[in-house]
Amino acid sequence: MTPTRLRPAAAIAAGTLLALTLSACGSSTDTASSDAAAGAPVDQAVIDAATAAVKAAREPITDFTAPSAPAGPIPTGELVSIVTALNAAPLPYDVGMISKAAFESLGLKADVLDGQGSPAGWDKAVRTALNANAKAIVMSAAEPSLVPEAAQAAAAQDVPFTTVFGCETPKPDGVSMEVPETREAEGKLLADWVMADSPEGAEVIVQTNAQFFCLAGEVEAFKAELAKGGAAFKVVEETEATPADQAGTAAVQKVAGLLRKHPDAHYFFTMQADWAPAFVQGLKSVGRDDVTGLFADSKWVIDLMRENPNLVAAGPNIEATAWIGVYATIAAMNGLEVPPMAAPVQLIDSENIGTDGDPTEPQYDLAGSWTSFLESGN
Repeated sequence: MTPTRLRPAAAIAAGTLLALTLSACGSSTDTASSDAAAGAPVDQAVIDAATAAVKAAREPITDFTAPSAPAGPIPTGELVSIVTALNAAPLPYDVGMISKAAFESLGLKADVLDGQGSPAGWDKAVRTALNANAKAIVMSAAEPSLVPEAAQAAAAQDVPFTTVFGCETPKPDGVSMEVPETREAEGKLLADWVMADSPEGAEVIVQTNAQFFCLAGEVEAFKAELAKGGAAFKVVEETEATPADQAGTAAVQKVAGLLRKHPDAHYFFTMQADWAPAFVQGLKSVGRDDVTGLFADSKWVIDLMRENPNLVAAGPNIEATAWIGVYATIAAMNGLEVPPMAAPVQLIDSENIGTDGDPTEPQYDLAGSWTSFLESGN
């Protein structure tokens, strides 16, 4: 499976690498009977709003929205180090490489340091950056609060931290700006998709993962939004991932077992796109084609989505997110604070996926717009 976003709680940080490279489901708890949705009422106003939200989220972003606060002059020639959670994980690495290219295009120096999948690796990378006289550090999908000593060392040298895809609220001490997770918005939008697709009600299987405290917000947002639709929308089972069933055959078998257990459930919601292959295989193994898988982070499963129209994904454009981090970092290097920003959450499904390309790619010159804004003195 494809590695996913790294979001471990401090208590389980040592398990980061395993959880990052794999995801799955495990022990489960029934939350409703299999026929709970039948004949139950719906809230039509909520359904209508959900349908409108889904329609809007399918549309590409066509205009650049400039930040409301200036970043100040570009500190050309200075070094910025981007510390990834793990270079082998696509999201943190992609954010790192996009950020590196952006900084260099603006006249700064930049390097990408591999955090090697654990707080110990992040600590080492931060200290490597400080020894190289980096003037700012960007944490890509890694949390500064899990490396407090390194963060203190950076603060002692007046080196600011920016986090991209962070979820700690309030932001940790020493963090100048956090480009926040969009997990809650993703969960809400995916629940809206279910209501728009089945306006008379639906039964849903939900997968969680207690190892990732940032991901919990997506699950809660999904369930809360779904509940607004009325009693006809039910989570019939909530299953939690365990390390024992996070890989290959075990994951496929778990999906297949859940689908057999709930023949009236037509939606399988999970937090991580790296579950999409197991879902597709599990669905085929039980001979069903009437279940839709709901995921985040579509970028790495777009080809699979084109082959399987019963996959839906939500998330922000990664390049747009990286540029927000670049903006925030330059502001921090100038001693300025800027308000939190996040790229819009977009939706990919069979309606807009097309035959090639990324439907979430902005329909304007993203890099050029940010460059013009930052070079203008904003």
